[in-house]
Amino acid sequence: MRRRPPRSTQSRSSAASDVYKRQTYYRANGVTEIFVFDNGSTDETREIAMRHGANIFETKTKDLDDRNYLHIKNHIWKHCRNEFDFMICCDADEVLYHPLGLATALEKEAASVIHPQGWNVYSELPPDQHDILKVSTGFPDPNFSKCVCFDPKRVEEMNYGWGAHSCNPTGDVQYSGGEYYLFHFRCLGGVQRMIERHREYAQRMSAFKQANGYGFHYLRSEAAIQAEWERNISRSEKASFINI
Repeated sequence: MRRRPPRSTQSRSSAASDVYKRQTYYRANGVTEIFVFDNGSTDETREIAMRHGANIFETKTKDLDDRNYLHIKNHIWKHCRNEFDFMICCDADEVLYHPLGLATALEKEAASVIHPQGWNVYSELPPDQHDILKVSTGFPDPNFSKCVCFDPKRVEEMNYGWGAHSCNPTGDVQYSGGEYYLFHFRCLGGVQRMIERHREYAQRMSAFKQANGYGFHYLRSEAAIQAEWERNISRSEKASFINI
């Protein structure tokens, strides 16, 4: 059976070069179609993604609204569910990984829902210009053990919750074991970069998001962000499971 997982992602930041590197990673790991849902990037994200073969769509609004993300991840894939063996519905700062190689692992996979181990990446270094996995120090984080990959022919609904941190899939649901990891690459390049990104996101939060307390971490003080950074940097270690 062919394994052809497409990737659906939202571009939430001004990290155009990161979009290219992640596209390159997924292409090298068997992904045949990439769909980028852009919610108001201000750099060359759209142009770079298109140049490298991605299908580009715009979200309904340009602010950060979890309702848009939830609709995309729960429904947008259904129109092509019979065209692919696996779907990967993830954010722009998330990368699904398996030591054997993602394509090889999925080719052998009997489960219908991949349940990865979350790995929260923290580093003073910026993303590497050539290898997306080179800067990957961090720590296990269950909050990012998100079921971003599934078989759309066997799963009827994913029923993701807010932020897709939880789900309640229906259909022929069988969860994977094994060594799948989901890297969360938001916290790279030092605490000042993190502070600046939080300020940017805070300004773009929708009224709905603010009223319901979603994304409250973007509203924290610089001192709180600094304390979190120091705490997580101190606990970060090399991702020894990476097969390079």
